[in-house]
Amino acid sequence: MILAVYLLQVSSVLLENILQIFTTNILDIVQSIALIITLIIIYWELRHTRRHNEVAVDLQIATSHRELWMYFLKNPQLHRILEKNVDLGKTPITTAEHLFVNMLFSHIHSVFKADQERIINMPVEWKSDLDFFLEFPIPAKIWGKNKHMYENEFIAFFEFPHKTK
Repeated sequence: MILAVYLLQVSSVLLENILQIFTTNILDIVQSIALIITLIIIYWELRHTRRHNEVAVDLQIATSHRELWMYFLKNPQLHRILEKNVDLGKTPITTAEHLFVNMLFSHIHSVFKADQERIINMPVEWKSDLDFFLEFPIPAKIWGKNKHMYENEFIAFFEFPHKTK
């Protein structure tokens, strides 16, 4: 019986102490909970915004890509760019071909930078298209003349074989 009274007194004192700590620190507790909730909301919003931006950038890249190749298809004087048996001694690269290929290099460079900055995540397979493109004499010649305009990191990326299985 004495033990029960003692335990009741101890638990009563303990409860009073817990209540006192809680009531004196209630503002700090509420502020801490609010801060944690705010951080969770900010994290979720940033994640959502990043995904939204990735989709927007992907759509812009696809639009630019489509516009470039639609221009190519509508201009038969550019079709020689994708021919392997071209004699550049007899028929030199035209200004139109040079400008178009430079636009393609600029587009590829933009995609490369977005991928490097982790704005987008390009699949590894897209890099094998670069190897294919440089197999053609006109793009290869123009790249050789103009690659000095790009940073070494891009040059190394562009020239490294990216064959996928």
